[in-house]
Amino acid sequence: MLSTNLVFSEWERIFKHPMTALAAIDRIVHHSVILDLMEVESYRATEATILQQAQQSSAEAAILI
Repeated sequence: MLSTNLVFSEWERIFKHPMTALAAIDRIVHHSVILDLMEVESYRATEATILQQAQQSSAEAAILI
């Protein structure tokens, strides 16, 4: 299993030469299944957003009192 947060077009930042990046991608992708999870909402991020909104609401309620 290989996991990365970079799309293939950004792999040139890792490798010194673009052809090296292309060769690495070619070997990885040859017999693989790619799962693109970039569009999936993280449950941790969702929970953090809900908690942050709850804290802001309670802070705003405290200001009104």
